[in-house]
Amino acid sequence: MNAIEIIGRRCTIVTIAHRLSTIERSDYIYVNLKIEK
Repeated sequence: MNAIEIIGRRCTIVTIAHRLSTIERSDYIYVNLKIEK
């Protein structure tokens, strides 16, 4: 996780996770977001 935190300081990272603990330090968390045209 340290590498992701270091990279995340300079880049945008899109993460798909099954556990909330994986993304708990994220700035934004979207749950069950439906994207429609």
